[in-house]
Amino acid sequence: SFAVGHTDIKPYPSCRQTHAPIDLALQAIRGDGIDRSDIDAIDLHTYAYNDQPWYIGIKAPTSGLEAMLSIPYCTAIALARGRVALQDFEHDVLADAGVLTLMNKFRVHIDSELTSKWPAKRGARLVLTLGDGRTKQYAAEDPRGGDICPISEDAVREKFALLAFPVLGAATSRQIENAIQQCDGAPDIGRLLRLLRGEDSERSGRDHVTAGIAQATA
Repeated sequence: SFAVGHTDIKPYPSCRQTHAPIDLALQAIRGDGIDRSDIDAIDLHTYAYNDQPWYIGIKAPTSGLEAMLSIPYCTAIALARGRVALQDFEHDVLADAGVLTLMNKFRVHIDSELTSKWPAKRGARLVLTLGDGRTKQYAAEDPRGGDICPISEDAVREKFALLAFPVLGAATSRQIENAIQQCDGAPDIGRLLRLLRGEDSERSGRDHVTAGIAQATA
């Protein structure tokens, strides 16, 4: 089989090292309904490769790139907002008081067991201590988006829509999506390439960004 068939598809627009912690944070928020205001402490266990200040430093990021590399920031965004999207790395979001408050509750631990499994596995453990003294523990062997934990086709479509609609508009984005789905039966990929170059679109004008995102998530 082609190697491209085994390439990870990142569900979140951040460094791949942040993804397993994000998965666990979303499990806590979406699955268990934990409210960020109930969290007193956050203990993150990760592998030794991440023992670098740009990955685990507890400080407010000063740029979108710093934020995308920061495991505490990305995890705090997931806990605070129940999602991690491209707009969470815009400059005016980086100083969000709620996110920074959660970051300051982080303690990062380099875990020998997780380190022994890296790089074949890129797992994480997350322990949340709640205000009433209870702890909630979450673990992942590998982040979503790879061969071990693939994301669904619907999730791939949703990611494409969120990224493409604001740039290309809803109509062109849908045409590209349809052309990709029909590739197997197409005589060639000429139409897809023309669409990607903006040469074969039925679109009469670029959709407004907000309207595009609204349709993408409808």
